[in-house]
Amino acid sequence: MNTKANGFTLIELMIVIAIIGILAAVAVPQYTDYTKRSKYTEVVMKTSEAKTGVLLCYQETQSLDSCSGDNAATSYAGIPDNIASPGIGMVDSMQTVNGTITAKGHLTELNGATYILTPAEVAGRLRWGISGSCLAEALCRD
Repeated sequence: MNTKANGFTLIELMIVIAIIGILAAVAVPQYTDYTKRSKYTEVVMKTSEAKTGVLLCYQETQSLDSCSGDNAATSYAGIPDNIASPGIGMVDSMQTVNGTITAKGHLTELNGATYILTPAEVAGRLRWGISGSCLAEALCRD
């Protein structure tokens, strides 16, 4: 009797299911982290407008004292207004005080991770330091 087997054995199917399970266990957390980082780019990009305003303020005044986004009469006009909580999109809030820009991500989707840009005067130019909880959560880079 020469019978030819058709299809897969049970063990072969179980191995394939195990491999798919392992791949899914690795892929789902990676995908979640990726989507969170991509959403956080909105927070980082929103600060770029304020960063440009602070740079212009510093060039014109040679000081960071009036480089705030509080819309006061003493503040530099080129800096965008602060964003109060709840903000817009993935940005919960953003404020600029004496050149330092602090942005906070969406409270639920981004755990309210903060992104802080601190200007430092080096040889007549501004250098930006990055800090905040977004570094620990790997949502932004230094």
